[in-house]
Amino acid sequence: MKNKGVIGFDYLFGEISQKKKPFDYEAFYKSPIRFTAVVTNCQTGETEYIEKEAKDHIFAAVQASSSMPLFSQMVTIGESQYLDGAVSNAIPVKWALEQGYDKVIVVLTRDKMYQKKPVSKQVKKLYAHHFKEYPKLVEKLYTMPERYNQIKKDIEALEEQQKIFVFRPEKEVHVKRLEKDTQKLRDLYEEGKTETLQKWEDLKKYLA
Repeated sequence: MKNKGVIGFDYLFGEISQKKKPFDYEAFYKSPIRFTAVVTNCQTGETEYIEKEAKDHIFAAVQASSSMPLFSQMVTIGESQYLDGAVSNAIPVKWALEQGYDKVIVVLTRDKMYQKKPVSKQVKKLYAHHFKEYPKLVEKLYTMPERYNQIKKDIEALEEQQKIFVFRPEKEVHVKRLEKDTQKLRDLYEEGKTETLQKWEDLKKYLA
């Protein structure tokens, strides 16, 4: 209720990461490994990629990248509002290739047969009402399923060309976005471990 959304970000980014399981901020910033949070600018409807060098904004960007439309509040960074990067770019694999990376590992959360259904009239009305001040964001929300399904096709083509390596569930996933059944979560976790080990040798060949 305090966060005005389904997820308690104050608890996640506050009590947990600062007290219960303190996050090593010094090691994070000193690491030479690149870290990028993918977010959607609600004013422009476009994707933005915020790097950890933006120290004042990176953790707000991580929160924004976890903020689902309707379920979470927008996150303010600078003078703009942001939501999950998936709204404008569900799986930014092409961006990674454009950055010059020649070994790209994609981790999908749905099986190969999964397709998103078009946004229903009721949900469109909900988007239009809730985000009436952000028409470009509404446009992107309306077309999310079609763009997601196209990206999945692109990923399959890139995978066949051995330009990327993909991990995906072998079976249909029955875990919801906001799943509370811990047994379902454990089962999915174990499935992921098993499938990863099965593809481990193939991954090593790809990376070599």
